[in-house]
Amino acid sequence: MKLILENWRKYLDEKQSPEQKLAAIEKEKEAFLQRLKVKLVKSINFDELFKRLEIMPGGKQQHSMRVGGHVAGTGDPDVILGALMHDYVERGGDIDELVRSGLISEPVKDIILFLSSTDEEVAKYAGENEPLDHMIHVFKELDNQDLKNKLVLIKISDRVDNLNRRAGGHKPLSGNYLAKSRNLINFLRTNYKGDIKHVDGILSALHPLAQQGLSGNTNETPT
Repeated sequence: MKLILENWRKYLDEKQSPEQKLAAIEKEKEAFLQRLKVKLVKSINFDELFKRLEIMPGGKQQHSMRVGGHVAGTGDPDVILGALMHDYVERGGDIDELVRSGLISEPVKDIILFLSSTDEEVAKYAGENEPLDHMIHVFKELDNQDLKNKLVLIKISDRVDNLNRRAGGHKPLSGNYLAKSRNLINFLRTNYKGDIKHVDGILSALHPLAQQGLSGNTNETPT
C-alpha cells in the first residue's frame, strides 16, 4: 500500500514543471515559517532541515511543512520538529545524522521513530486501519504521557492534512477513509491528556467537506 501511494505522489509530482515544483515548495516553506514564533525560527536551523527533506518528492515535502504548520500553535519545538520530520525515516533519511549535526535532539529523534514504521513491522500487527493499529501498538509500549501527547498532536495534524488534500480533490474522500479517520482521531483524542485546546486548534483547520464527513454517518465497520 505504501508503494502504491508513493507511486501516486510521484505521478502527481511529474505533472508539474521543475519551476512549479520549486515554487510550490518555497510557498509551503514560507507559510510554515510564518506560523512559528520568531524565537523558534531563530533558534532552529530550518534551512538545513529543509535541505534534508529534499530526499522526498516535492509533494511530500509540502505535506511535511503543512503538518509542521498545524502544530505551530503549540509552541513546543519538539512537537514542531517531530511534525516537520515525521516522514523522514520512512523515506530513507538518516535520523542519527540529524542528531549528530545538532539539528534535532534525542527526544525529537524518539518522537520521529515512534511515528515511523516499516512494512515488516506493520505486517505483524496492522489490520485494515494501519495508522490506528500502529498508534495502538506504540501506545502499548509507552508509559510516558508527555510523549504520548506529543505523538497525538503530530498524528492528528498528519491526518488533518491528508483529509484536507482529499477534500480538495487530490484523491477521493471516501466513506471508508472517513470512517478510518474518525476512529483514528477518536483514539488519539481519548489518549491525549494535555491542554485540549491544542487538539481542537489543529482540528479547526479541517476542510469543511472533511468536517462534514467526519461528523456524518457511514456504513463502515469501525476497525
